Amino acid sequence: MDDLDRRFQEAVPRLKELIAKRRTSWRLLSVMEWEDVASILLTKIWKQFKKYNPERPLDNWANRVIKYGLINLTRDNLYRWARPCIAADSYGNACTFNTGGKSCAWTPSKTQCSECPLYAQWEKKKGAKFAVATPLSLEDHVDVSNNRIDDFLDYERAKEIIDTKILPQLTSSERKLYRLLYVQHLDPSEAGRRMGYKRQSNSKIPGYLTQKKLTKRFAALALTIIEKEGLT
Repeated sequence: MDDLDRRFQEAVPRLKELIAKRRTSWRLLSVMEWEDVASILLTKIWKQFKKYNPERPLDNWANRVIKYGLINLTRDNLYRWARPCIAADSYGNACTFNTGGKSCAWTPSKTQCSECPLYAQWEKKKGAKFAVATPLSLEDHVDVSNNRIDDFLDYERAKEIIDTKILPQLTSSERKLYRLLYVQHLDPSEAGRRMGYKRQSNSKIPGYLTQKKLTKRFAALALTIIEKEGLT
């Protein structure tokens, strides 16, 4: 074991403590479990550990790596559902017609809306998922192609409105599943277990088909609420 490996192994217990303190900053649990995020962050630290000056405080340096690691992970996963106006291409650029905020140089109304066929396709397939599954509460908002996430949507307010409007439309069992998935942010396997669903032989997720059907229903209801309340 060389000196770099030795110093890293000695630092691992403290690094894990620092990473654990950021657990509440990760809100995309429907995308990736915290344990996986923690593992990725530790790997990122290892890859950059040769840049660490052992004469300086470990915590300060490691916290910067963890902070920007979380920001990058959030940004990368957010792009999976982000509207095409802001979702970066392979070069990290947003749509060339995006003129900032919710303005568009291409649509007749000059706004980012379903007048654009790409936006219309996103709204139909991913819009509700974007609002329901990714309620963000980060201490650092992420810059996305010269726009800030908080310029696009107040996620906490939008999520609160969706929850308030959607729950009365659900049956008691549907409300329970909704809360497990989108309030407590449990993964489908744990949510299915708590619901008492049975696991089919072809799936590891209890009640997979039931959950799939209901999440589509939740998404459809959420999309209706988003449109009616003007949350986009």
